[in-house]
Amino acid sequence: MKGYERIAIQITNLLRARPRGLTITDISQALHMNRNSVAKYLEILVTAGKVEKQRIGRAKIFFLSQKVPISAMLNLSSDMILIIDSHSRIWYVNENLLAFEGKTRAGVIGKELPPLNLGIFSDPEIRGRIEHPEEDQEFQKEAEVKREDGTTSFFTISLVSTIFEDGSRGITVIAEDISERKKAEKSLKDHLFFFQELIDRVPSPVFYKDTHGYYLGCNRAFEDFTRRPRDQILDRKAGEVLPAGLANRFEAMDATALKTGTTQTFESSIFYDDGTHRNFIVFKAPFMTREGSQGGVVGTIVDTTPWKES
Repeated sequence: MKGYERIAIQITNLLRARPRGLTITDISQALHMNRNSVAKYLEILVTAGKVEKQRIGRAKIFFLSQKVPISAMLNLSSDMILIIDSHSRIWYVNENLLAFEGKTRAGVIGKELPPLNLGIFSDPEIRGRIEHPEEDQEFQKEAEVKREDGTTSFFTISLVSTIFEDGSRGITVIAEDISERKKAEKSLKDHLFFFQELIDRVPSPVFYKDTHGYYLGCNRAFEDFTRRPRDQILDRKAGEVLPAGLANRFEAMDATALKTGTTQTFESSIFYDDGTHRNFIVFKAPFMTREGSQGGVVGTIVDTTPWKES
């Protein structure tokens, strides 16, 4: 057990045995410690909500807290929480932040934030807003934190202006660990990149639409086929991408594929503004979602122009 924890337990045990309260002198004599050290530990326990202080005459009497301490409630949070006063001194820190930073409560409480070099505040903008706070500040930012062991964590860090009981101002810092979400987002991006790279390598035009006929995706060959860039294809219907007559056939084919659940084919031609044309056969089939419902239609086009003209 660490020194701070051992002494804190000794003090709380003394107070538990004396529900009417004890002075700093009473506790220092019972524990054979000097008054200054006892006063320091008592202030930490008061800040943590474990001990209450009451002035009776000229004496300060300390009692074991009868309330549910705010520290106990904040320690139930999965977030990391830090409360800083107007002088950038740490007034409160919960167990999650101590564990992440590898710090002890005694080594943090009452200390000024800048010299501590806590990794969670390595972002210059966040650190600047803490050291030079704005009145009624509410600020939120995602931050990347690189730890000494080489690992990287991601957090959404929120800064909220706080008013203490004496009317002075401070800042409550809440850091939500979003590392798993970021990991999932990266995995999804990697998967989508791989899928797009895969279909872009297919030499024949490939496309897929939702059940309402809007293009969800396509490959480069389909861009060449329509002579449109991808951003003028996605989230549009065939009538906005293909010549009118051809678009009508495409949409009718989609409806049949979705209704019957079977692959559809037809042969046609597309004529371009420069006077050239391509003959082709299009194949379309419905695809299903992960839940088993219809997701839309996927299609590919085979250019038959060389065969037709040979």
